[in-house]
Amino acid sequence: MIFLAAIILLSCNKKEDGEKPDWLLEKDKMIGFLVDLHLTEAKLTKLGVKRDSTRKLFQAYEKQLFEKHQINDSIYYKSYNYYLEDVKEMKEIYVAVVDSLNVREQLLKQNSANK
Repeated sequence: MIFLAAIILLSCNKKEDGEKPDWLLEKDKMIGFLVDLHLTEAKLTKLGVKRDSTRKLFQAYEKQLFEKHQINDSIYYKSYNYYLEDVKEMKEIYVAVVDSLNVREQLLKQNSANK
């Protein structure tokens, strides 16, 4: 039992004093990446191709997004999981993502109306 408890305690990613790990992506960087990621997903969904093809296309686009944002994929996934463990932080990130997507949608509607 003591061994199991020790493993559980050591496996926690967060430090008790609230200090964030050095490898953690900043919220702004996560937000920018997630906005682009969700826009990419929406574009691929609109294509209407089979799921297998969409998955392959998504992997290629995702690789481009990592390069565009200069993010290592493993650091992104670790950071995403870190933020998932902190509901407040993840909520703040996704509120910003949704706000950004809404602003983009409004700008598109305004541009369409002005044409």
